[in-house]
Amino acid sequence: MNGYKKQTKEAAAKLQAALDADDQNTAAWTALTNLRAGADNVDAFTALCGRWAQAMPKSYQPHNVLGKFMETQGKFADAIAEYKKSIEIDANQPPIRDDIQRLENKIKEK
Repeated sequence: MNGYKKQTKEAAAKLQAALDADDQNTAAWTALTNLRAGADNVDAFTALCGRWAQAMPKSYQPHNVLGKFMETQGKFADAIAEYKKSIEIDANQPPIRDDIQRLENKIKEK
């Protein structure tokens, strides 16, 4: 295992330990999803964000993170669905509303 992969694995383990101690740690969830977004497949990343959403059901953040990830994967309908879940939790998110509109327009253009 090269140095970068080893450091990434160690960092992920430390972040998971922080979450095991306190699953309400938004900073740890954010850091872990940022770390894993580049390496996880759709199913693994969806499961990670699902765990975050389950731990913090009143937080819109896991839905926004998953929505952005789905966008990068070209899964625009899935991204819209996550953004809409986020808006249901906190309606005061103009950038997310803009993202929904942008993606809906992109889908219509196809």
